[in-house]
Amino acid sequence: SDYLRISKLEESESIKDDRDMVMEILNDHRMLLAQMRTVMLHADNAKDEGTADLLGAYIREMEKDSWMLNAWSKRNQETLATSLIEEA
Repeated sequence: SDYLRISKLEESESIKDDRDMVMEILNDHRMLLAQMRTVMLHADNAKDEGTADLLGAYIREMEKDSWMLNAWSKRNQETLATSLIEEA
């Protein structure tokens, strides 16, 4: 509860469909990546190479995960659109 009180991220509803949940995760990733980049700038300015290296790894992984989730959401949407066209 303390974390949620100070966080910019909001707790999600417990019932969502897969597409809505992926879109919510992507939105959360955007906010987290922006915050991590800000911390990275401060670490660079402080010449804190350990923190900068650690954040760089986190950012790299989160960007990769975001890319994969975004690709899934587009593929899922295209599949839906194609199936709707085929039914018509």
